[in-house]
Order: sequence, then C-alpha cells, then structure tokens
Amino acid sequence: PSPPPGPSSGAFVTAPFFAEQLTAFEVWLSFGKEEGRPPEQLPVVLQVLLSQAHRVRALVLLRRFLDLGPWAVNLALSVGIFPYVLKLLQSPAPELRQVLVAIWSRIIAFDKTVRADLVKDDAVKCFVSHLSWGLNTPDGSDQRVMAAFVLAGIVRGYPQGRTAALQANALQTCVQLLSSAELDAVAPRAVRDAVELRVPERFRLWLLICVGEMCEGTKGAEEAYRQGYHLRLYARLSDRGPE
Repeated sequence: PSPPPGPSSGAFVTAPFFAEQLTAFEVWLSFGKEEGRPPEQLPVVLQVLLSQAHRVRALVLLRRFLDLGPWAVNLALSVGIFPYVLKLLQSPAPELRQVLVAIWSRIIAFDKTVRADLVKDDAVKCFVSHLSWGLNTPDGSDQRVMAAFVLAGIVRGYPQGRTAALQANALQTCVQLLSSAELDAVAPRAVRDAVELRVPERFRLWLLICVGEMCEGTKGAEEAYRQGYHLRLYARLSDRGPE
C-alpha cells in the first residue's frame, strides 16, 4: 500500500507545544496570578530556555514572573532556574543580556549565596561591562542601575567577589562613569541634560556603593588611592543629587 501523505522528505514542522505553553503562561501572568499558587507552565518555561526560537520570549515572561516578589523568585529557583540563567550569561546576544541582568537583580536580592557561582563561572565581568550599556539611550539607565545593583550584591561583604570585581576592572569602570558626571558650574543646560541621561542620580548612587564596597579591603583601597580615585570621589560631595 502507498504510504500516508505527509510532509516532504527533509521538511521540519515546528511543534506548537512550547509556543502554546508560553502563551498560557502569559495569560496566567496577566489574569491568573495569585501569591503562593504556582503556574503549571513554569517547569516547561524553563525547558523552553533551551530553545533558541523561544528563548527571548521565555526570558521576558520569566522576568515578569520574578517581579511578583520573593515567593516567585523562590519558586523559580526551586524548580531549577539557576543553571539556565547562569549559563545564558555567557551569551553575547544583547537582547538576552538585557533581560538576564533584570532577572539576576531579582535573584541576588533574594539569595546572596548565588554570587559564589557567579564568581566561579567568571560572570562578574558580564555585569561590569553592562555598566556602560546604552549610555546614550533614554531607556538604558535602568539597565545600568540593575547591573550596578547586582555588582554591589556580589562584592558586599564577600572577599572573593571583591577580588573578581577588581580583576574585571570594576573599580576603574565605576570611577570613570562617576567622573563623566563632573560638570563646571557654568555648563550649558543641554550639556547637563546629556550627562543626566548618561549617568542619572540613581545610577551614581549605586556606583558609589559599588566603589565603597570594593574599597572595603586593603587591595581595593590601595588601588583607589594609587590611581587618584579618591579625588574623583571627593568631587561627588557636591553632587546635585541629595542621596
């Protein structure tokens, strides 16, 4: 008998299962979310991260889920999110890095122990490089603030984190960004607005927190003094931001 009709030889048909699960998860996030009641699709969403075709969408939805609060972060970690988002930090794709920085800001706010794995996987440099992401774009400041927040969480009270950050030139990067906010008293309004776009007040605050934490140990303090970074920090005493 003749074989049943089907796709031509070599044709590939994408199964709709993953897309349907992501859509169901999106609907849950929009209409069905309730604290303590996990979405059925969450374990599948983590598996979707292995699929390049759906990865960005899955990460965006995962970020929205983590925004629901500590219970959501705890649930995501308990079902195995950690190795996925740790591995993806090595991806050079900018569209992934932006979402991942937001995801990691939620994770490290919930559980500081993850910084040991970030140091072990040499992922600290990912957040250091992201400090300079989108300096001339209006929507880039939130990304830079989150990167500085993660970096501060890595180095605070954690010598191995401080060492990794110093090796990744985090101290130099933070001070250079702070220096770019220095202006003469007679600087035109357009120049001031441009600087505020690049290095806004909240970003400057977290940069200073990072610098302070990195200088907690002798090595960081010695490097800061040797490079004259203390002079740049002194200039921030007259910062126009009250914090």
